[in-house]
Amino acid sequence: MKRIVSLLALIILTNLPISCGLGCGPFDSRPSVIVSISSEIGSMFDGIYSESISTNFNTAAIKAVVEETYKVGKNDRFHFNFVSIAYACSPPDPNVQHINSISLISNKNIIFNGIEYQSGEELNSFFKIVYPNGDVFIEQINDSPDDYRWLFGFTGDNMIFQLISKPDFPISQEFTFIFTFDDGLEYQVQTPIFSVN
Repeated sequence: MKRIVSLLALIILTNLPISCGLGCGPFDSRPSVIVSISSEIGSMFDGIYSESISTNFNTAAIKAVVEETYKVGKNDRFHFNFVSIAYACSPPDPNVQHINSISLISNKNIIFNGIEYQSGEELNSFFKIVYPNGDVFIEQINDSPDDYRWLFGFTGDNMIFQLISKPDFPISQEFTFIFTFDDGLEYQVQTPIFSVN
């Protein structure tokens, strides 16, 4: 009888998560898929984004946000086994959609450096993505997406876009972002009216 009780206690103990502070597992390791992405207009000053709108090209900003994601597949984390303690404090690497490319398109003609770009033309080279530790250019992501896999994928993740240089004339127009991910899914996001004087 003691052996049975001891064996039962051993099975129970090996299947209980080991506590190492708040937030420890088991973790849901299923991949996340983006449901929706939104955008808003605001401003960026000294590395801090604000919802207050600016029309100065140095501070005017467009923010794209992953609004909602969902978990796909069946989560096997609660299966009865002897190794569930491995989940306790070491979450598995996230397996989510990864950014593959970004295109930014204007819905009106726009003039940069004396050249007129037609409505529907890609304007990637005129925008940068701003982060507190430095800027990333859209073309850097498109040329080497594996280097920027961490940028966009979970609910609340965002990218803040700013102009690199001032357009030749004031603008007040919408833009369309096209986000493509490595699973082939594409999301088109229309911005509110973005104005720069």
